[in-house]
Amino acid sequence: MAAWLLSRALSGKSGGLLPWSQVCCRERCRTAPSALPALQDKPRAASDLPRVSVWEMLYRMLVQGYYNRLHELQLYEKQLYGPIYWSGLKSVSVNTAELLEELLRKDEKFPSRGDMSLWTEYRDMRGFGYGPFTEEGERWYKLRAVLNKRMLHPRDSAQYGGVINVVVTDFIERIKHLRRCSPTGDLVPDMSNELYLFSLEGIASILFETRLGCLEKEIPAGTQEFINSIAQMFSNSMAVVIMPKWSRSLLPFWGRYIAGWEGIFSFAKTLIDKKMEDIQQRVDNDQDVEGEYLTYLLSNTQMSNKDVYASVTELLLAGVDTTSNTLTWTLYQLSRNPEIQDRLYEEVSSLVPADRVPSAAEVTAMPFLRAVIKETLRLVSRSATTPSVMMRRPSQNRTGSSRSGGSVTAARGPTPSAPSRLATAFEAASVAGSQNSRCTWFCFS
Repeated sequence: MAAWLLSRALSGKSGGLLPWSQVCCRERCRTAPSALPALQDKPRAASDLPRVSVWEMLYRMLVQGYYNRLHELQLYEKQLYGPIYWSGLKSVSVNTAELLEELLRKDEKFPSRGDMSLWTEYRDMRGFGYGPFTEEGERWYKLRAVLNKRMLHPRDSAQYGGVINVVVTDFIERIKHLRRCSPTGDLVPDMSNELYLFSLEGIASILFETRLGCLEKEIPAGTQEFINSIAQMFSNSMAVVIMPKWSRSLLPFWGRYIAGWEGIFSFAKTLIDKKMEDIQQRVDNDQDVEGEYLTYLLSNTQMSNKDVYASVTELLLAGVDTTSNTLTWTLYQLSRNPEIQDRLYEEVSSLVPADRVPSAAEVTAMPFLRAVIKETLRLVSRSATTPSVMMRRPSQNRTGSSRSGGSVTAARGPTPSAPSRLATAFEAASVAGSQNSRCTWFCFS
């Protein structure tokens, strides 16, 4: 029965209850309930928080059809339980901007993301190291310090402007080709998928120092298998999380999930090993070892090969969806606000003539472009949740809840209660620059 319900949910055929759950969620989420204040009047222990049982979670996921609509589930559960409650995954869900701000301000030097066994289990099985997503504590801090030097700091990322501009040029040509091939001569059939391919090509060209061919008319077979492996891993992740371990040999989701990781790491390992051979040949021939990010990791750091495999793979996975989602929602918001689109066009065209490719320094000098991106990320976040663990001693906070070591999930999604006047927010961000706090990227239900 569980397998049948989950299969129905995965295929979007959860039966007659699905339309009801959609209507219920939308009706409940139109206005914030006055009975659930954002801040509690009196202190409460963690054990006193509202709690979602495992069975309630499974019912909502499998029967009500929230499996592929987690953002709506967050809105729905906030209406039922308020701004802070125990989720069905043994973590505390926090879903207001004020609470998340407090949570982040209490973060430690070595943050902990909570239970990452979903990713670490495969790495342990195959003897791979941990990357910036799966490593914890001081080891994460040291790893991050190494990775920061060539990529994760905005100042350092400017050196890849030439690489990205080549990818952008190819992407523009691909969009023109797709429009010419459409029935109307001006339509891109699946823009979000094209932005995903663009993001994968751009990030991979930095991490692997090679092109994958995602923007070619015919995507190479190996690259397509890699893309399929990423989709397979992510699409089976939730099923692996919610189903008990004893069911792994009975249901297909665990096998599919592991097969997805196998394809991801196999592809990444092949490219990394090829670069290692190239570096070794240069060393043997007394040639200078020159290159960009991957060359730096392999030749100028003390990272082991297994740690390089894990770090590069995790950086790739972390960058593709976040980049493509940001671009997709930015274009959507601009399409709804033509006056903002016109002003952005004026800023870009005034700094960079139409016949010239912009440099990284010129892009940095576009405050309104930065404001557009930041406001989009405030309205629609790059990810559905952000797990974190509080490692401090139990203490009272202004919500009245007692917190100690435990997993906290910050829920993100559309913000009905937040002001959504794009022109006003963009104006404020443009004037104040990147430090304007009203244009942060936190978005909450």
